[in-house]
Amino acid sequence: MSESRLKLYRKCVDLVDGLIIRLLRYRFKLSRKIGIEKSTLVLPRYSPDREKKINERIKNNVPERDLVLFVSKVYERIMDATRAFQKSSTDNGGRLPIKKALSKREWLLVIAFFFFVLSLLYYTFFTVNSTSLAYPVKVEIKNGEPFDVIANRIYDRGLIPSKFNFKLAAYISGGTKNIKAGRYTFTQDLSYLELLNILDEGKGDRLFELNIGGGASVKGLAKLFESYKITEADSFIALVDDYDYIVSKGLDERSLEGYLLPGKYFFFERSSAREVAGMMVNEMTAFLNDSLRQRTIEMGFSIHQLLTLASIVEGETNYEPEMPTIAGVYLNRLKRGMKLQADPTVQYLQPDGWKRLKHSDLRVESPYNTYKVNGLPPGPINNPGRKAILATLYPEEHNYIFFVADGSGGHKFSSTFSEHQRLAREYYKYLKEKKKNESK
Repeated sequence: MSESRLKLYRKCVDLVDGLIIRLLRYRFKLSRKIGIEKSTLVLPRYSPDREKKINERIKNNVPERDLVLFVSKVYERIMDATRAFQKSSTDNGGRLPIKKALSKREWLLVIAFFFFVLSLLYYTFFTVNSTSLAYPVKVEIKNGEPFDVIANRIYDRGLIPSKFNFKLAAYISGGTKNIKAGRYTFTQDLSYLELLNILDEGKGDRLFELNIGGGASVKGLAKLFESYKITEADSFIALVDDYDYIVSKGLDERSLEGYLLPGKYFFFERSSAREVAGMMVNEMTAFLNDSLRQRTIEMGFSIHQLLTLASIVEGETNYEPEMPTIAGVYLNRLKRGMKLQADPTVQYLQPDGWKRLKHSDLRVESPYNTYKVNGLPPGPINNPGRKAILATLYPEEHNYIFFVADGSGGHKFSSTFSEHQRLAREYYKYLKEKKKNESK
């Protein structure tokens, strides 16, 4: 017997013991009043009709045939003790010495009844529930969910035959406050207490809350998910490039890069790549409502082009107030037939991730190198967030076609190349002085 079961037995003993004592005390107090009233009315203490009704009630409330006789005998002794109590109460002016309340034999019967109730508790809580489920069955429990909601969900999934018994077992064992959030996979029939033990010990897939920032790449997401054991990186990367899966999501693209909407998500451990990617694609689909899709058409873009440009805006800055201004710069360049010359598109080509770009990097031949090709690259270079997408759809109107970093996380914008060169020289001077100060 495990310590947890021993602890539960003791709790059951305390509960039933206290219940029996309170009920018997209350019953004898009522019996005393009944005895006094019968004495006043000169009525007999014994009522065959009433005893017959009690026996019928026992038969109706005890479905186990082999237990009916046992319960009847116990109740018969209680009735005998009650009549003796009534007689002593009236003979002593309504007062009864405690020692005369029950004989030794009668107390043994009460104790036997107590063990009978305890056996019923064992049968109810420890016996494996028989179901006809097709296992495995999964149940998800979120942080902060009320126990009643959890009990209803488990009952609805067919894992328990009685919500009342499950709740009673939980309250007796103290399991209502210890249930851990997670996704639980059940593979066989369980007793109420075995099921509660699994929930209390958190023997399921943990639930993680992740806040995914805008601009995360597929590779970056894959590493993040694998670090939390949410899904394997290789499986995730393979799935987002799986054309059949992409088509199943209503898209006709070569990759889901750009279609995985960043934001706050709740993921379970050991989720499939389809579950994770599907959730993010569905969020993007829901975000791009009819109004935003109509705005995309008005701008002369497809959804793919919109997300491509938004990913460049996202790659340029994480300072959200500047996003509409930067989007306006790129739109101005597209309208004038200028190359975008966007550094993030070159960063996208770097095999080892972000680095400070050199002039040689800008000369790499690639359809993603916007220093070499006109217009937009073939597709998104990351997964843009809501702010970047909205900034692209509703850009700031201005005449800027250049911008350069200002050294504080923002940018300085200009409308002419000469002004841009001047601002660029200021920035490079700032970098040089910064490097010099850091080396001191």
